[in-house]
Amino acid sequence: MLGLLLLAIVTITLVATFNRYLWEGALPWAVEASMLMWAWMIQLSVLRAAHIRVDFFIDLAPPRLRPLLDLMIAIICLGTLYVLTDSALGMARFTADDFFIALPRVSRQWLYIPLLVVGPLWAVRIGLEAYERWRGSAA
Repeated sequence: MLGLLLLAIVTITLVATFNRYLWEGALPWAVEASMLMWAWMIQLSVLRAAHIRVDFFIDLAPPRLRPLLDLMIAIICLGTLYVLTDSALGMARFTADDFFIALPRVSRQWLYIPLLVVGPLWAVRIGLEAYERWRGSAA
C-alpha cells in the first residue's frame, strides 16, 4: 500500500515536471494530489515503522525504577498524541468548507483526516508496547 502511494506520488510529480518543461503546460492538480497522498502515506507508515527509542537515561536509572519511567514515557507520548489528534480534529472541522482549487469538491480537511484515522490506532500501539515492556521487566 505504502509503495503504491509512493509510486503514484513519484509518477504524478514526474509527469507534471515533464509537462511543465517539455510542453510548457501545467497540471495544477498534481501538487494537490501529491500533498494528499503524502499526508496519508506518512500517517499510515507510522503504524508500520518501529518507534525510535533512546534508552540512555532509562538505562542510567536503577532497575526497579525503569518500568515506572517506561510508563511515564508512554503517558507523555499518549498525551502528545491526544493534543495532535485533537488539533487535527479542529483543523478538519475548520477546513471542511475549504476546497482545493485544482481538485474541486475535495475538501482540505482530507489533509487532517489521516491523523484522525491513525491517531487512535497509534495510541493502541503505544499502549501495547508499554504493556509488553512492563510485562517483560516483571519477568
